[in-house]
Amino acid sequence: MHRLAVWILLFTLSLSGCTRLERPTEGSPRVVTGIEASFDSGTVQLHRQYSDSEKLRSVLNYLRCLKLYGKPEPEVVIPALSRGHIVIFFSDGTTKTYEQRGDQFLRQDSGPWYYLNPEQAQELPLLLGMMESDI
Repeated sequence: MHRLAVWILLFTLSLSGCTRLERPTEGSPRVVTGIEASFDSGTVQLHRQYSDSEKLRSVLNYLRCLKLYGKPEPEVVIPALSRGHIVIFFSDGTTKTYEQRGDQFLRQDSGPWYYLNPEQAQELPLLLGMMESDI
């Protein structure tokens, strides 16, 4: 009798692992599905659309590696000499927008401006120039 109870218990436990419960989870992972990027300095004008995973990774790595130094004082004028614009599209339908100005300022989603490392900022037109649109 004891052996039968052990076998029934083991059989029941083995079946419990086969059940798949579909519970909606909050904060399910968002995946980047596309990027639209542009750069305009007056003489150089680039507009790109990416969906290729390697190209998406390159643009996302550019954004991740940017060094921000803090907010400028309110009286500082944000120059419009060169403009960079990057829109990231996610699988849940949301977007995130980055604006870059004058090789020294960056903001996200119309938020406050931040000082940006000028050497890094100059990489945006180079990056876009090296990668053609794939859409």
